[in-house]
Amino acid sequence: MHFCSMLRSLVLSAAVASSALASTYIVDANGTGQFTNIPPAIAAAQDGDVIIVMPGAYSPFTLTKSLTIVGRGNVSAIGSNLAISNIPAGNLAAVVNLRASGLSVANCAGHVIVQDVTPAAPGAPFTLAVTSSADVRLRGLTTGSVGPQSSRIEMTRCTIEGASGAPAPSNPWDGEPGLASGGGNLLHMVSTTIVGGNGGDADSGWAGNGGTALILTANDLAIFSGGLLQGGSGGWSPTGFPGLPCFYTGFGAPAAWVTPSATFRHSTSSLEGGYSTDPATCSAGQVAWNSGSGTFVQATPGDPNLDFVGIPVPGFGVQFVVYARRAPWRD
Repeated sequence: MHFCSMLRSLVLSAAVASSALASTYIVDANGTGQFTNIPPAIAAAQDGDVIIVMPGAYSPFTLTKSLTIVGRGNVSAIGSNLAISNIPAGNLAAVVNLRASGLSVANCAGHVIVQDVTPAAPGAPFTLAVTSSADVRLRGLTTGSVGPQSSRIEMTRCTIEGASGAPAPSNPWDGEPGLASGGGNLLHMVSTTIVGGNGGDADSGWAGNGGTALILTANDLAIFSGGLLQGGSGGWSPTGFPGLPCFYTGFGAPAAWVTPSATFRHSTSSLEGGYSTDPATCSAGQVAWNSGSGTFVQATPGDPNLDFVGIPVPGFGVQFVVYARRAPWRD
């Protein structure tokens, strides 16, 4: 239900790719296409055109036009983050199947689709930033901690992982949150995993606290379906007092922390708090998944979700599947 518009946009991008009005450019580092790098191809292309990028290593780019950029095979943009900015209202920019160190989307009044943009190397860090953008659709991204601001964002099959605090002799870092909203966001998340980092262990003194998976602030609305929210666990410290041998261990974090002006709606999801250590018994216990005085809504029955099967290919049909609870009158 919430992702119908995303998938319609994917179909639209496929239709644009096959339209006789659009031009298609090939970028190939080996010289068999019209261009050997992505930025010159973007400079030459016009709104509605398609850029196909063959396997190879390329320069990063900033996209400010209504283009569809699709990588074939292992396509890497080496260097700084990719950027999509200032897409006008009514226009669509799409980036599919590229490797990079990060992505930023800013000041886009139009539609932005990013699918299967992954770290430049397995296990390498990836950063994501989204600010002041009206319609951003993300699919198949894995990133570190995210702090979106004043944007509408839809995520499906994404993973967001806050970094854990590094161990230290004393006063280690707390775990990072997964998604910490900067306020004014509308977030739709389906089959997505968001995890807060664990607190760092200490040799003495206070250990680090776990990071909250999802933090909602001023006027945020988040709809979460079919995924996992997991708060980070507190770090370990051997320091304590008689009767309180584990007094200095870190605190576990909730899965979701919601301020009074924010709303969190969830269904068919796993919501798990992190673990804290009891200061007296040193036994681990899971904290409550929810915290804050905002509005929590559990949708019953769960919200239906729409996804596509396989990998969409420009110019070809797309098969969809609906995930929903069977209506009671059909049981």
